[in-house]
Amino acid sequence: LGRLPKSILDTLSKYVSEISASAGGMGFSVKLKKTASARRALADGLFKLKDTVLILDEIQSINQGISHFLRALGSVFNENHSLLVIFTGSYSGIVRKLFESTYKDALFGRPPISIKLAPWKETVAEEFLKTGFEKLKVHYEEWEIRDAVNQLGTLPGWLNLYGVKRYIERDHETAMKTTIEEAVKEAEKELEHLLEGRSPKAKEVIRLLAFGASWSDMAQTGISEDALSRLLTILVDGLFIVEKDENTGVYYFTDPVYRKAAMKLPLVTKTKTAI
Repeated sequence: LGRLPKSILDTLSKYVSEISASAGGMGFSVKLKKTASARRALADGLFKLKDTVLILDEIQSINQGISHFLRALGSVFNENHSLLVIFTGSYSGIVRKLFESTYKDALFGRPPISIKLAPWKETVAEEFLKTGFEKLKVHYEEWEIRDAVNQLGTLPGWLNLYGVKRYIERDHETAMKTTIEEAVKEAEKELEHLLEGRSPKAKEVIRLLAFGASWSDMAQTGISEDALSRLLTILVDGLFIVEKDENTGVYYFTDPVYRKAAMKLPLVTKTKTAI
């Protein structure tokens, strides 16, 4: 609501008790009346937008009120055809929830389009970094580019993060250190999102994949075949971070950042009670 134009916020007087400019002038701080419906206030505000693109970045980070949010957005999305909504984020979070919903849901009056960014080839990843540095006039060595790709893999998100850090820090080693720290933390959150609502055995499977594991290795955790199949489908086809070696039958993380994050996931330990 705080990102809506002031002219639209002024029309929501039956919901809003206070409007004040936020720090830096980037939007407004909105306080709703105690009896107001946040979902209805959001829907009414979005209904009034004309020829607008609404970008919801890192949407998987929403932890509360997802169902209310989607109902509000769905009703507006179907009726306000001049509103275009773009979700960006992980397939394992709320974006997956959107695309796994049935077509009976309100949001599917206008079917969404999914655009997935798969890992690049190493040559493309290296060229991406070089092009960015040259445009920003950042001096770099060839070994730094290779080192970045080796340590971060070729997912566009991690490379983009490194590029920004490298521009700010002006030092490869410092940029790599901060990039890896932030990327691994983000990857941990993504894996936790993926594991929400799943059996604790799924976490054991993720840990095994950090070292490479066959189907039989993963099945020994006690996870059901159906649950294991669904988990691997998301990791392989949804997130593009796991591959299967057809010669050995071993599944493994192809992305080094997610591999590090998987190794840090805590496992539930069983304790014995002395009698």
